[in-house]
Amino acid sequence: AAVVTPLSEDGLSLNLSVVPIQAEYLQNTGVSTAFVAGTTGESVSLSVSERMDLLEEWESVSSDYGISTIAHVGAESIQDVLTLTNHAVEHGVIAIGIMPSVFFKPATIVNLGAWIEVAANAAPLLPIYYYHIPSQTGVEFDMLDLLKEMESRGVSNFVGVKYTGLYETRAFPDLMLCQQYNNGAYDIMSGREEVMVEALAVGVTGFIGSQFNYGGDIYNQIFSETDMIRRNSLQVAAIVLLEDWINGVPAGVDGNKMLVNLAGIPAGPARLPSLPPTEADYVALAQQVTSWCNDSSLGGLFDPIPAICVAVARRR
Repeated sequence: AAVVTPLSEDGLSLNLSVVPIQAEYLQNTGVSTAFVAGTTGESVSLSVSERMDLLEEWESVSSDYGISTIAHVGAESIQDVLTLTNHAVEHGVIAIGIMPSVFFKPATIVNLGAWIEVAANAAPLLPIYYYHIPSQTGVEFDMLDLLKEMESRGVSNFVGVKYTGLYETRAFPDLMLCQQYNNGAYDIMSGREEVMVEALAVGVTGFIGSQFNYGGDIYNQIFSETDMIRRNSLQVAAIVLLEDWINGVPAGVDGNKMLVNLAGIPAGPARLPSLPPTEADYVALAQQVTSWCNDSSLGGLFDPIPAICVAVARRR
């Protein structure tokens, strides 16, 4: 799961007391890994010290709930990248993820490779993944070119890509070329659960995304379903739930984090520039989720009942 970052009601400080609640929910819904302070976790909206405190809290609960951690270390300054990477090395992560700087963007694939190499060299014993999310970063290189660049640099602990840019032109062909490159030497994970069926069809086995915060059990059922017709129906149902919080909340409000709160995890609002939801916003979204849960062609398809449905029913 690309875990949300729990914040105070004004969004100005961390609320680390919520992390054990998050970890328990992940464990109960079949999620085994937390990707800490990624896009869903509001990465660059947090200070470096906040990101380190957050990772340490996840480390402190990881053994209790069987949750491994991956630290996202992308930042605007390469010095901050190194600070976060060195900290991650000391705090029990199984891997590191890194996105590029997004104001002064890498102009070429060579620039991007140099950026990643600095972080990789600071953590030579940890696998490092590039976090490809061009919709947010504006960095739009083909990932096959990145694999070739990292190989030419001899960065042995560069192991693959968290490929979230699956809506982009040529994304799936690029992903498939990456999977085949050098006899499948690199791990290409999907960052978009709503295309899990498509990703599974081309051989992707790793998934890290925002919807696992509330719906790990939903996507585990999709992942394990072997009947293609039923798998497709489950995927469509999950997409409808996704559309409920994308389109069913006011502009500028983080609907995913609202759904996490509805799941019984008091994660607070997203930090500015996101706007805090009102109670009326929560009521409206809860009604949409209830309708989804009670529809036999949507939430009613899942067995057992999704945890989000149980939580919203208790809220009434």
